[in-house]
Order: sequence, then structure tokens, then C-alpha cells
Amino acid sequence: MKEISCSAGDLILSKNEVSQNLYMVIRGRVRIEIGKEFFFLSDGDLFGEEGLFFNKPSPYNASSVEETAIQVLDHEEAKKHIFENPDVAFTVFIKNFGRTWRNIKTFSESSADYIRIIEELIPYAGNTENTLPDVPAGIGIQDLSKLMKVSSSDLLEDIKRFSDLGHIDVKSGEKIMTVDKKTLRKIVHEHYRNFYFYGTERDKGAGHYSLTNMIRKHNEDIFNGNK
Repeated sequence: MKEISCSAGDLILSKNEVSQNLYMVIRGRVRIEIGKEFFFLSDGDLFGEEGLFFNKPSPYNASSVEETAIQVLDHEEAKKHIFENPDVAFTVFIKNFGRTWRNIKTFSESSADYIRIIEELIPYAGNTENTLPDVPAGIGIQDLSKLMKVSSSDLLEDIKRFSDLGHIDVKSGEKIMTVDKKTLRKIVHEHYRNFYFYGTERDKGAGHYSLTNMIRKHNEDIFNGNK
């Protein structure tokens, strides 16, 4: 078992890299980037198990935000650590159980099909606060199906299937109705947070850096005019 020191901005694990190690944050913060989403990990948080235990490529980039100490565990060391720490085993189980069911068609907000539709609709949703799907999106079934490279009939079926969740619907066979943009973004954010890093939040890890991140988020909100 070894410990590495990282400076701010150091890339620890690259997207599509098959990790041969499990990484545990000892102190500092690690930024996880998954597409347009990002999260922070801190003391005690783990990453890299996709490659080590399942020989799968990493779906994210992991880089240090500040001076950060990382404990690097090989396969045997990781197994021993997990056996000795049931909470770690539970976290790894939850994360990967979710990934196993990702491609199963479900009627929940965690469905991969649902999240993909929501992601594509965000640019076309309205900005005015609206919690019911009764505002037309700026795109119809035909154009959205071309954008997503799926058949219009399949897309129409999926949107009807997901309409019970209360965020999207379709009227007159072509017109897509949605809730507001902010709500759609929140759905996507919650999905990726829970899917990849059970127990963490966007602005803090499961460790001890909540206050630092709350201050950073507060300053960002002021800068962006949200406060």
C-alpha cells in the first residue's frame, strides 16, 4: 500500500482508463468529471473500483483540486480493506448494482433511457419555473429523434412510458411538453451523483470538507446572481 501526493490540477485517473488500483482520499479533495457533471470526493471516499474489480474503463476523469493525499491499493490490499470495512463494501455494492441495472428499461428516474431524453431536452426547455409538463419544448418528436439517432416511434413510446413520472409528456402525437429547465437539470444531476458516487453530493464528498464546499458554492451563487 502506497500513498501519493497530488498538487492542484493533477490528473489521477483518466476517462476510459482501466484502473489497476483502488484510490482512497486521505486528505484534500478530488474532482470527478462525468460529461457535463462534476462532483467532489474527500476524506475516506473511494474511486477506481470499476477497473480493479470489473476490468471496466473509468467513466470519469478524476483530478485533485488542491494539495491531496491519495492511498493507492492494489487488488489484494483493496480486498483486505473492503473485508475489514463493511461500510466500504456496501458503498461499492450500491454503486455497481446501479450500473448493472442501468440498461434495464424501468419506469424510474434512474432509467438510462429517461436520463438521455431529459439531457437532450434541457436546451429546449423553458426557463420560467414550472413543475408540471404543460409547457411546449422548443423541439418536436421528429427533430429530437434525429438528434438522438432513434426512431420517432420508439422515442414517442418512451416519452409516453415516462409521462407518469411527471416531467415530460407528449401532446397531439408530436408536441413535447416539459417542466422547467432547472428541474430537468436537477434530475440529471441527482442521477449521476447517485449512479457513480453513492453517498456524495455535488458540493461535498462523504468526508469532512462540507464547510469548505459550502463556502465555495455560496461564492459561486453570488457570482452567478443566484443569491
